[in-house]
Amino acid sequence: MSDNKEFTALIDVASIGPRPVRRQIATTPADRAAIAQSLGLLALNALTAELSLRRTPAGQIELTGELQAEVEQACVVTLEPVAASISESFRMRFAEDAAEPDLAEIDLDFEAADPPDPIVGGTIDLGQVVVEHLALALDPYPRKPDAALSKEFEPKPDELPEAAPKAKPDKTHRPFSGLDKLLK
Repeated sequence: MSDNKEFTALIDVASIGPRPVRRQIATTPADRAAIAQSLGLLALNALTAELSLRRTPAGQIELTGELQAEVEQACVVTLEPVAASISESFRMRFAEDAAEPDLAEIDLDFEAADPPDPIVGGTIDLGQVVVEHLALALDPYPRKPDAALSKEFEPKPDELPEAAPKAKPDKTHRPFSGLDKLLK
């Protein structure tokens, strides 16, 4: 998880049993301003989340949640504000004995479940969980519906890839022809 603490809402994992524990997360205007600045948003007008946590038979904490947000981002073409409503569901697992990933060797299996996140100090920061999932749900290239590049920035016909002259293969070019000299 991120070390930035724009918004914190801690829960003690000792209070979580096999029956679901429900939490509602609401942000203040100051929280939203800090989160917006951290995420590069023009504005974060609303951010709420409903979370449910329970301990699994294996001792892990399973978190399911849904966040709702109203954001304003800068259009990638005009830089004008683009408003968006976000509704995102997510699921995570936490474990006390979860190891930090070994960054020297990463083996990705896109079909496998994500490994559990570590529980640090006996608490889970629900605020940071919500902020991370908001960041993942943001449109990376927000664009106003009617935004268009100015004609001066459009490529000229001779600059388009299909207008480039096709290179004819050189039948006499032999890239490894000099290697035989090295063997002598």
